[in-house]
Amino acid sequence: MRRRRLALRTAAAAAALALALAGCGEREAATRTAAAPARGAPAAPAGRPHLVLVVIDTLRADHVGCYGYERDTTPHIDALAAGGLRFARAIAPSSWTLPSLVTLMTGRHPDPVHLSMQAPDGGGGFAALAPQASTVAELLAAHGYRTAAVGTNPYQIQSVFQVMQGFQSLEVQVSAKADWVVDRAIARLDAARDGAPLFLYLHFMDAHTPYDPPAPFDRMFLDEDARSRPPAEGGPDWREAERRKAIALYDAGIRFVDHELGRLVEALEARGLRSDTVLVVTADHGEAFGDHAELERRLGLRAAGSRHWGEGHGQSLFPELLHVPLVIHGRGVPQSVEIGQQVRLIDLPATLLALGGVPAIGGRGRDLLRFAQERERQPLHAVTETGAGGVPLRGLVTPERTLLDVGGDPLLLREGPDGTMRDATAREPAAAAELDAELGRLAEVVPRAPAVTKQIEGVDALKAQLRRLGYVR
Repeated sequence: MRRRRLALRTAAAAAALALALAGCGEREAATRTAAAPARGAPAAPAGRPHLVLVVIDTLRADHVGCYGYERDTTPHIDALAAGGLRFARAIAPSSWTLPSLVTLMTGRHPDPVHLSMQAPDGGGGFAALAPQASTVAELLAAHGYRTAAVGTNPYQIQSVFQVMQGFQSLEVQVSAKADWVVDRAIARLDAARDGAPLFLYLHFMDAHTPYDPPAPFDRMFLDEDARSRPPAEGGPDWREAERRKAIALYDAGIRFVDHELGRLVEALEARGLRSDTVLVVTADHGEAFGDHAELERRLGLRAAGSRHWGEGHGQSLFPELLHVPLVIHGRGVPQSVEIGQQVRLIDLPATLLALGGVPAIGGRGRDLLRFAQERERQPLHAVTETGAGGVPLRGLVTPERTLLDVGGDPLLLREGPDGTMRDATAREPAAAAELDAELGRLAEVVPRAPAVTKQIEGVDALKAQLRRLGYVR
């Protein structure tokens, strides 16, 4: 991964798989509407903002314009960053969706609040949020917010994974694209006219494999040489051409989502809601395109469903998979401010709760708006984890180094001048020991939850959908 210029680039305009899985067609929408908050729930104080949390699945920070990317992938996100608060270094809790989603919804590390599930037929490998874990949606709903979620990720299927606890309205259509998500989001805006503030969570899958953006975005970043003279398969230039095409289509998916986010912002403006809304744009993890292929080969880390080392996500804890964008824009948010100190997505739930006027609850990270106001900000070390590549990994990410626990052996990595990670364990034994001890202390308070067995209806259909996305082989 080449080092990108991380200066803020001002935009030209600063302006389910259904819930019952068996027997359902791929394009069938899964919709669940829960009851409204129970009588006696606290009324929403006047003046609280609407909260819109946008998660763009698989979006690495260095493919976003305001993070230094040279392609014009994100003009609308760049405009939000130019007029809002941009965190230059935000770290995801994992390099694949489900544990990151658990943290985004609970503000806690995944291990103590999720349950590992083994399907009775042996088709397990799934996990679910523990029923006793409280989510941001539940807490906001208990304090007067209407809560709604729209998305296209199979991990949002409530009947299996339980991560969407607390959303009174949940719409999931796994095969749909960003325009469907925004259409349904606008419908949610139109339905929320009773004076209660709205918490709206949107999850987009258009940057995820299999990289199939719609026209005209699909041709936007494919250069003429790649279109007209593709090299013969197996030839010396074939692998690099294949990689470049994948990146071009990935970038096109990002541009499509960004286009639809522009339409969402227009809808907020047309309804007179934008001045009373806080928009948060981030990602659950990034994507690798051969950035650390040799290091991943050495460590035996390979993404499920990937044909090549160093591709996909879930297999490692390297920067291209953990460094995600984080932009906050709207009422009460500092304007045109960049925060260079490292923060974590585990801090985002506390931020949302603070914006919604919900009392702070321990163990949910820092309020990032309050963090941004501090005169002396210390970077926040991030605990990360993954096991999706077949090798359980835990890591501690600091601004200068990453400490990985690979099967009990510490591996200290330092980012080189070209942006790639290099093994520094032997050269910096004191730093390796210090970070290993810090990771050990944190791991002691983040115990793993026990495995359970759960009956999963339609497990074959679910596995097929996850296989298409590269999560299972």
